[in-house]
Amino acid sequence: MVIGLVVILITTSPNSLVFQANTYEKYWGFYDQQGGHSFPPEHLKKAFTEIEEFCEILRQEGVKVRRPDVVDWSEEYETPDFKSQGWNDSLILKCPQ
Repeated sequence: MVIGLVVILITTSPNSLVFQANTYEKYWGFYDQQGGHSFPPEHLKKAFTEIEEFCEILRQEGVKVRRPDVVDWSEEYETPDFKSQGWNDSLILKCPQ
């Protein structure tokens, strides 16, 4: 089983119309302030801890856990139609990086 990584290189998405269409309105203020910047350290620490605990549970159950290579999600990417910085936009738009 492949389990993702939590790294400090990921950034939050800008609060765009595409993002708003896929996110609850109650979270828009966070992305207005954090858009294009790293997630707050406390968010990353919590996510890292949860993923590591999940991996350990799987290993104890005999599941082989593989981890992907680190990707620098802070790099800006673009197509002829849009450009973005942050991992959320890549997931929403299904744009391979």
